Amino acid sequence: MEEMARKAQELGWKFMVITDHVGGIGIVHPLDEKRLAKQGAEIDKLNNKFEQNKLDFHLFKGAEVDIKANGELALSKEACKKLDVVLASIHSSFRMANGEMTKRICHAIENYPVHVLAHPTARNIPERDPIDFDLEKVFQTAKDQSVYLEINGQPKRMDLKDSHVQLARELGCEFVISSDAHSKDQLTYLRYGLLTARRGWLQKSDILNTHTVAQTEKQLQR
Repeated sequence: MEEMARKAQELGWKFMVITDHVGGIGIVHPLDEKRLAKQGAEIDKLNNKFEQNKLDFHLFKGAEVDIKANGELALSKEACKKLDVVLASIHSSFRMANGEMTKRICHAIENYPVHVLAHPTARNIPERDPIDFDLEKVFQTAKDQSVYLEINGQPKRMDLKDSHVQLARELGCEFVISSDAHSKDQLTYLRYGLLTARRGWLQKSDILNTHTVAQTEKQLQR
């Protein structure tokens, strides 16, 4: 995490969110509540180190949590509330019918302290098509629940795409831009998300992570 933070500082960033995976997806060692708490303690130590060294940089505690097929999250509400940022995302059961998928996503963001709906269409270029759901219904629910929509700059994601961003903006949604970086060199993928945001006609005020650390902390309060 410190290596990622140092790279972020080199890029001129003032903060970054650590959002390792929680749930049953096919990656090595997804976090559980115990390991997530341990990671949080390590983030506290790093923030203290940055402060002692008078570095204008902050790490937020987060997690990317699976939305299970029944709409429940793979992390308890109590554990979610201990995090600064909860990303909810689809990583399984991709072929559900439109109505069921829509219900699944809406249930998650209506019933858990979710901050961000991550890569909302779950596409993986060119390996997997987007999931099928009612875009307007999900976007409206996200707006109603003050859940941000992610514009993911990972080249195999690029999710949301520009036309989706335009639709969500018209509905009054707000956004975050992310790199979805799995290594320090991938932090530069943020620029691809920025290009998508511009094509979607977003303004700085539409995007959470254009704000200061203090402003962002206030906006993330649940």
